[in-house]
Amino acid sequence: MSSERGSEYTTILVQPKREISSAICIYKIKNNKPLKILMEKYCLRIGLNRESVRFLASNNVINEDDTVSSLNLENYSIIQVLRR
Repeated sequence: MSSERGSEYTTILVQPKREISSAICIYKIKNNKPLKILMEKYCLRIGLNRESVRFLASNNVINEDDTVSSLNLENYSIIQVLRR
């Protein structure tokens, strides 16, 4: 859940492994929106094929229909990006 009570948005940091990119991207996403949106935007921004990477939160693979709320992510949680 978001660390700000009543907030419907959470700020997420997307941190890739060095072989992908060295840039950490910051996204603000609605708590009930599928993380697929964030994953697609990140891949478009970095120039990656969505099928070539996987996203992890707390070392667990994120599914496209997962949400910030369903994963209990807080503001400034880190999502890691790894090559498949």
